[in-house]
Amino acid sequence: MELNFQSLNNVEHARLTVKLSGKINIENANDIRKTIKENLSNVKELLLDFTDVTYIASIGLRVLLELHKTINAQNGAMYIKNVNAEVKNVFEITGFQNILNII
Repeated sequence: MELNFQSLNNVEHARLTVKLSGKINIENANDIRKTIKENLSNVKELLLDFTDVTYIASIGLRVLLELHKTINAQNGAMYIKNVNAEVKNVFEITGFQNILNII
């Protein structure tokens, strides 16, 4: 799993964009969670780019839920974009499309 970070920080808005790739599974989910959470200080908008994500396991869903709760506690928002059909299907089956902001 590769994580690419882009951030836009200014007085009015703090945005963090993270591009993920590959599979989000038991082997890397905790590293993803830890790395992103370490970069959430002063972030008001977290954008996760799933363009290259091919699979997400249940532990990956748990990580997304935890990140969602963390950013909401900071009065921010989390968005997931460019979700492929397979991952989108997982979100729909689990009801996560009703919890997460998928754009």
